[in-house]
Amino acid sequence: MESTASHRNATPPAAAHPHDDALLRLESAMLRVAAGGAPELLLLGGGTGAARSQLLRSFCESAIGLCTLVLSGEGNLTHAGEPYGPIVAALRRVAPTLGSEPGSLGPLLRQRAEEAMLGNGRLLLDLCPALASFVPDDRPAEPLPPALADERMTTTLLRLFAALAVPERPIVLALSHIDAADSATLRLLMRLLESTECRYLLIAATLSDGAHAAWKETLGPWVQKSGARVDGVHLGTQIDAEMLARRAAVAFLPEPSRLALAAAACLGRSADLDAVAAALGTSPVEAAARLAPAEASDLLGREGAAYVFADALSARDLRREATNDDPARLAAMHLRIGAFLTRGMGEDEPNTRLYEAAGHILLGKTAAPRAALAPGERARLCAITFAAARRARAAGASSVAADHLGVAGDLLEGHDDPAEISPDLTWKIRLAQAECAAKRGDRRETEARVEELRRRARNELEGHAAARILIDLHAGLGEHEKAYACAVACLAPLGVRLPERPGPDDVAAAFEATWNALGDRAIEEIADLESMTNPDALAATAALFAVHPSAHALGPDVADIVACHLVRLSLLHGNAAASVVGHVAFGAALVGRLGDHRGGYRFGKVAMDLCEQMGSALLQGIVGACFATNISIWTHHLRASIAYSRRAHEAALSSGNTPCARRSGALVALFMLLKGDPLDDVARELRNHEAARRDANDPDGIGELIGTIERFVAQQKGRAVPPPARRDDLAPEPNFGPQLPTAPMRFGTVIRRVLDLAALVLAGENDDALLVSASLRAHAPAFASQVLLPEERYFAALAEAGRRTPTTLAARLAALDDLASDLERWADRCPENFQHKHALVLAERSRLAGRDVDAMRLYDQAIAAARDNGFTHGEAIAADAAVRFYVDRGFPTIAAAYLRLARAAYARWGAGGKVEKLDRRYAKLVEDPLAGTSKPPLRGGSSLDIDVLAAVQTAHAVSEEIVLQHLIVTLMRIVIEHGGAQRCHVLLATEGGELSHAGRALVTSQGLDIEVPGGRARDLSTLLPASVVGYVRRTGEPILLEDATAEPMFSADPYVARARPRSVLCMPITRQTKLVGVFYMENNLVPGAFTPRRLSLLEFLAAQAAISLDHAQLYADLARENSERRRTEQTLRRSEERMRRLVEIAGVIPWEADAETERFTYVGPQAEERLGWPTSAWYKPNFLRDHAHPEDRDLALAAFTRAASDENPGGLEYRLRTKDDRAVWLHMVVSVAEREGGQRLLSGFFFDVTARKHAEETLREQLEIIHRQREDIRTLSTPLLDVWDGVVAMPVLGALDESRAARAMEVLLGTITQRTVHCAILDLTGVASVDAVTAEHLLRIVRAVELLGARALIVGIRPDVARTIVSLGIGLGRVETRATLKDALQNLRLPSPHGKRAAEKNPRWPATMGRTPE
Repeated sequence: MESTASHRNATPPAAAHPHDDALLRLESAMLRVAAGGAPELLLLGGGTGAARSQLLRSFCESAIGLCTLVLSGEGNLTHAGEPYGPIVAALRRVAPTLGSEPGSLGPLLRQRAEEAMLGNGRLLLDLCPALASFVPDDRPAEPLPPALADERMTTTLLRLFAALAVPERPIVLALSHIDAADSATLRLLMRLLESTECRYLLIAATLSDGAHAAWKETLGPWVQKSGARVDGVHLGTQIDAEMLARRAAVAFLPEPSRLALAAAACLGRSADLDAVAAALGTSPVEAAARLAPAEASDLLGREGAAYVFADALSARDLRREATNDDPARLAAMHLRIGAFLTRGMGEDEPNTRLYEAAGHILLGKTAAPRAALAPGERARLCAITFAAARRARAAGASSVAADHLGVAGDLLEGHDDPAEISPDLTWKIRLAQAECAAKRGDRRETEARVEELRRRARNELEGHAAARILIDLHAGLGEHEKAYACAVACLAPLGVRLPERPGPDDVAAAFEATWNALGDRAIEEIADLESMTNPDALAATAALFAVHPSAHALGPDVADIVACHLVRLSLLHGNAAASVVGHVAFGAALVGRLGDHRGGYRFGKVAMDLCEQMGSALLQGIVGACFATNISIWTHHLRASIAYSRRAHEAALSSGNTPCARRSGALVALFMLLKGDPLDDVARELRNHEAARRDANDPDGIGELIGTIERFVAQQKGRAVPPPARRDDLAPEPNFGPQLPTAPMRFGTVIRRVLDLAALVLAGENDDALLVSASLRAHAPAFASQVLLPEERYFAALAEAGRRTPTTLAARLAALDDLASDLERWADRCPENFQHKHALVLAERSRLAGRDVDAMRLYDQAIAAARDNGFTHGEAIAADAAVRFYVDRGFPTIAAAYLRLARAAYARWGAGGKVEKLDRRYAKLVEDPLAGTSKPPLRGGSSLDIDVLAAVQTAHAVSEEIVLQHLIVTLMRIVIEHGGAQRCHVLLATEGGELSHAGRALVTSQGLDIEVPGGRARDLSTLLPASVVGYVRRTGEPILLEDATAEPMFSADPYVARARPRSVLCMPITRQTKLVGVFYMENNLVPGAFTPRRLSLLEFLAAQAAISLDHAQLYADLARENSERRRTEQTLRRSEERMRRLVEIAGVIPWEADAETERFTYVGPQAEERLGWPTSAWYKPNFLRDHAHPEDRDLALAAFTRAASDENPGGLEYRLRTKDDRAVWLHMVVSVAEREGGQRLLSGFFFDVTARKHAEETLREQLEIIHRQREDIRTLSTPLLDVWDGVVAMPVLGALDESRAARAMEVLLGTITQRTVHCAILDLTGVASVDAVTAEHLLRIVRAVELLGARALIVGIRPDVARTIVSLGIGLGRVETRATLKDALQNLRLPSPHGKRAAEKNPRWPATMGRTPE
């Protein structure tokens, strides 16, 4: 409370909350939870909705300030929502920060979360994908029946919260409107509050004004009877002025606007206009017009295109007010909204969308049967609702699934037309409804739905599937006879005949049929059988698997027959998943019924191997528990059964099979007890299974089993507990008659009887033990294959050997022979577990028969066998029996030796009560030869009793501690308790050789006061005599002072002079001659308090302490190194994460390959995403040769070869064929590295440059087009026209620059040369202006033409161009010009001197040409 007060006082007065008392109660509850008490629920009610919400927000802010993890969510006030909706929302909000906490907390939480998942990480990620960075992505969730799926999800979430809720940072789960949450969330909250694992959790929740049905059926009644774990904060009665104002505003709205407001409110806090229009059955424009008055009255507002309310609570109130809470009208609106939301929706929609649509359809349930839906719309609503139900069931929320299935069923009512709704969908919905009813245990509804399914069944297999539901119903209700009768009727049409009343002949026939089916095949070949595909065989196997738990409850005959049929079906048709249960059960039957331990083990091993191959956690739990309990104990050491049971426990937890998990978990403790593990370890294991005590549905009696083991442990430790069953408690019961009982004894009850038998034998009450043994004989077949049978035979034999009631010796020997024969058979098969038991029984028989020499040898054999195989209690019991034998024969010295063995073994076992009884019974055997006194009992408190037992206890306690501070506390407590000291100090040597004060313990009137100062420096002279400590430090020898004040050497010490201590003992703690520390003890009551015997014990403790201190220091160093390593790893992880993101963004594929074989040894996961080839394909030989593009294959292979030869191939680009036969361009970067051993490794990156290559190709094509267009333009800029043979004309358009003039010259000269042109005409009609440069270009062209012997004419000079030429003084010299092209052509018709010369040279010159103008 002090920390709370200081936190509150730090808040400025202006920020004070209007409900300070309520906030203080919330903070007080949080501090209680943080102190580690238990999880609590605090409900906030009363006041207004706004006041409750404000109080919850203020509390969350306060909790965050006190280093608490706050998870906040809210119940859905609009519709049912998604399963675990508030929990998912809360986890989604904090997911980005989980695991990134500062210091060691983040890695600790990640480790705890990974361990808590038990392989169900994918299941949690399907529910809340935001946890992907925190929860490991394990195997896909295994399909399970509804009950197991519910329990699996609940267990997974429970373990997640237990992992997150640590003392360093408790959890506050803040939930608004908890009474509006879905039923799955409410059931989870109940389990969280009942859990003993999730201690640091406070659930603070507000209640809305009206509880929903799920609250009334689940958490509401639980809160009324829960007691201390629930508290309430009522804010009083307040008038909600805002709500009254809203109601008045709604009343003034016109009817259409009120309905529009209600339709918007049906969508929750935010409403889409199209959805509102769909709810009203009108257009969006009309809907907006209707909402306008409500918007003007501030009853809702706008955020973008959406209409919004103040909060979800306001929306709910307005919905009620606007419709006068008319359920029929609201149901119709919700159904229309659901139909609108499902348009275009598939079954693979995200959870939020799917559940939102299904939620509205659920709220429209009452309107569903008679609703007028469009063609195909009803089928779509059925499909979406069934998809939501199926997903909710997979998420472990069968109650939510049942609600959705109910709506789907209502939609089907009266609409069975196959043309409208497919028969397959109808069958699936009806079948799922029946399964949910059976899971709830609703007999009437289940039977009615099964009968309907039988009528609707389209084939026999569907009828069998319906019949199996009745088996599940009766088995779940504990009606095992009815379940078996249903199985008999179901299996008969499938060719499997189960006897109605099984007897020995039926069992023999079943075994014979199984062996005949096996034939000559080896048992191990069963694992290689093909998968079962025959439909009838699969249906029969499923029915046998369903009835197997009931068969087990009905007795071994029924269970063995069912197992035989399961095995026979697998031998005839192949293995199904459920076949493994038959294999392991058949193996157990071989052990228990026929004593065939080897054959049973082989069948059980086949089942275990098949389970590993299938990867089914459900089957691993069932098979593993049976294998550990019934099979492995007969062939392997008991420690193997412990390991199998632990694995079965984890698998059962992972699959939601809570009964199996509790059974296998309790069996771990039982096997540890039977193996002789220390009783403290057994008690510690039991504390891990406390939840089994509170299970009201406990058919196996696991709670009774745990209580029995606890009582047995307490008895052996000498605590006062009720005694085991005595003669008066064993009056004949109905089950104890001479006939076989109608129902077998519960598993927990059998264990209670067996442990009572053992406790009575250990207590010497042998006659009562024989009565207990007799009460078990009638039930022996029920546990004939379990380890309980050897224990019962063993202790029954010891009771028979030590009985006191009169009987003949021959009868006793005959009884022992019968019991010994069983033990001999088991010892031959597994001597590790049973040899010591058999030897001790034979020793006792030899004692009774008077064969003393044989008895002596057999006692030693029993002791040695028990010691060699780790059965500590077996060693103690055998040594105890030997003590009695030698005492009766008058050999006290030998008896004393065996007594020491017995005491030491009982002490190692932790049975202090047995040690006390031995000391009282054989007081004369433990006399001290020097003092001549006998050793009193341990509880007498004398130091002489602190011998072997005290040494073992102290060594065990010290060796368990590894944290330095805890170790020092334990050492000082032991020194005070066993050393006779009143005051104790522990000093530790520093690296510089100095002594520092590490701890102080002092006996006060209030008890033991222990202080560990930590790093604080202390003045040693004020705490203890420095001269004494200095002497021990220098000499390395202990010093014992009877009276320190009378010792001249030390009496002058300031501390001795001041404190006047009497008895002082200072002892060095050395490790290999090196001083580790110093023990200082004193007793101021009497001198001589530290006796030599106590000195011996303390020397032993000092030696053990030196080792433990060394280990603790090493642990501290390792912890420091680990912390530094974790920081380095975090930095590395962040760097790797950045690199990963860069690689993903850049489209890079990292790879490695062997330089010798050029075979890929690693390829990044991006390869499959981008190229389609899985990584396994990359690792095959010649991947590059097989998948490189044929045109680039040689290039790629050559690059690898050059890289392997230390040649740098540079950047290489080639094409690779993808799995869908596309060509992808890759840019390869490669380097060479050498590993240890000389192996050369190629590594590098592939860059996907396909897009760049495509861009380059496109650019190349565009450049070619541009080049062609440019050439075309150049050609068009200097066109050349053929006028006559030998005459060409070139029109010049626009300006004639240098490049264009060069182009014109090139074209003209080339044409003249190639085609024998004798005249070229330059037409300047298209030239608008001429300057000196243009004239120069023209003159050059003319001169070049004439140099080739052709005639050049310029025509078409415009008048304005002529004026320009004259005004600029541009001279065209002797260039021949004509006005137009026509004039030039006419001129060319007349022979000219040039023409005449040409005609003379060329006879083919036209006669019409070459005229000279007149």
